[in-house]
Amino acid sequence: MARAGITLIGLAALGALASSPAAAGPARTTCVLQAKATCAGVRLRERAVHHGDLRRANFRKADLRGADFRNADLRGADFRGANLNGADLRGAQLTAARFQNPPSRRVTRNGVRVLRCYPRCRGAKLTGANLSGADLAKANLSFVRAADARLVDADLTGATLLLAYLRDADLSGADLSRADLSYTTLRGTRRTGATWTGATCPDGRVARTRCRGL
Repeated sequence: MARAGITLIGLAALGALASSPAAAGPARTTCVLQAKATCAGVRLRERAVHHGDLRRANFRKADLRGADFRNADLRGADFRGANLNGADLRGAQLTAARFQNPPSRRVTRNGVRVLRCYPRCRGAKLTGANLSGADLAKANLSFVRAADARLVDADLTGATLLLAYLRDADLSGADLSRADLSYTTLRGTRRTGATWTGATCPDGRVARTRCRGL
């Protein structure tokens, strides 16, 4: 069912996961949601919905706010610079997905140059998602729900995880150097081999080698 300028939702009958391509109609261009899709810079009028094969899809600088990619196969997908605020990625396979983007710079009124970090994943739902080996350096992951997520060997250096919920997540081998974990829930997480140098811990203290009480 397609209507001009909106998302074509690819849903299988009787609630089964969608596996056929779905077209996403943005304001100016169109991309097809499928493996190796070229969706860079797409700005959707309505949220994208797909639960099938999106391996190695290119979503660079795409506006994917509120996207529903539950249980989708997003291995190797490129999300650099994408806006994923409020996106639902529960159960998605995100191994080797790319999230880091060289931060853009802006000049404040007092002339001080500051960094603006990407992607924007504030409030995203990542419960049970597999982000092993994902590049999330400097990503904004504030308020994410990522219980039981796999973040094995993920690069979270300088990431913002303010008030994130990571209960029972697997952080084995993850690099959390200089990450902001203020008020983050880390109960039950697996942390063997994780790096915490310079991270702001849930209690507000800066870690030397690891956060106290974990």
